[in-house]
Amino acid sequence: MRSHLILMLLFVVPVVAAADEPSKEDLEFYNKRVRPILEKNCYECHSQKADEVQSGLRVDERQAIIQGGDRGTAAEPGDGEGSLLISAVRWEDDDLQMPPEEKLSEKQIEILLEWIDREIPFPKPPEKEKKKDKKKKKKKGNGSYPLPFSSLQFDRP
Repeated sequence: MRSHLILMLLFVVPVVAAADEPSKEDLEFYNKRVRPILEKNCYECHSQKADEVQSGLRVDERQAIIQGGDRGTAAEPGDGEGSLLISAVRWEDDDLQMPPEEKLSEKQIEILLEWIDREIPFPKPPEKEKKKDKKKKKKKGNGSYPLPFSSLQFDRP
């Protein structure tokens, strides 16, 4: 009995962990079809690049979309029809119409809907280096003595 449990864990746990990873096809869908829509229509106000993030909502990271902004979660993975994001881009609410200048095309809305229904696949954000690692990379020599003058490089004309 115990060996069956161990075998089950060996096979089931990796599958569950892998389910969190988007497939190659889903990442391609995001990069080719979704990202251009978000970059053109949303990032100016709802990304890390924005001067001031509007309504507390960012759409440039998966977790930020799920966490949402001032109105709550923007989208739950797998529930496109029930998402605030889709409601906003369809202009269903007079008080929430995104993007505010011009409504997205039906094709663009369908792409965003499919993306959410696909569980909001997103590329993994680059791992942030630990502060210690950054210091180690910047530091040269053994830390006790300054670098010898001969190790400095100068541009010569």
